[in-house]
Amino acid sequence: MSQETWRDTFKMVKASLEKELKASEYTVKSCGTKFDSLSEKVPLSEETGFWEEPSSVSSKPLRWIIHVAKNDGETSVDFAKDQQGKLLPGAQTVGFINNREGNCAAIIFRVIPAVKKTDTSYLFPDWEWLMVMVFGKSLPPGTSGQTIGSFDNVAGTIGYDGKTYKIAALYICKTPTDSTEVQIGDEQTVSYDEATQALIRFLHAGKGSGSNAD
Repeated sequence: MSQETWRDTFKMVKASLEKELKASEYTVKSCGTKFDSLSEKVPLSEETGFWEEPSSVSSKPLRWIIHVAKNDGETSVDFAKDQQGKLLPGAQTVGFINNREGNCAAIIFRVIPAVKKTDTSYLFPDWEWLMVMVFGKSLPPGTSGQTIGSFDNVAGTIGYDGKTYKIAALYICKTPTDSTEVQIGDEQTVSYDEATQALIRFLHAGKGSGSNAD
């Protein structure tokens, strides 16, 4: 069993970002890093592939939940949607930060997948990514729980305090996992690497931001 965890990846990524931002006196913020795992207080729904009670969580989620599906051998990623294809409440809200000082120019979010099975239910494998958003300059002063929402992967923008801001760079970092593949049907599987590449394609859907995986 791997001795490395998401925290090891997080520390490495944060240190690298802080080194780059040191001269400008900008800071790196993060969301959900105080909690190793989701507690029973914020249960997930295998029926919807999202929070069991979105209204109590989605405004300030500890993770950004994405949907992963495989059709005709092609793995894809999308915002969390219901069976009719409508966005679930908070599906485009990637997290929240404390930016009262207004010096945040980079944010690290924790991302988890809900993988759709052939019976249309979802499973939540032990997979996670760190998503890094970098901005051309610091975001203006906000609150101690400022929501980062309205994420538009095509335009490469986010909503912050009622305004829209461009993402200068966007990166995905894989984290250690012992489960590299999950069964979604009788003879169908989805791998962590397939999901990672699908996530990169999703984030790189537009020309508004760069996207890479480490």
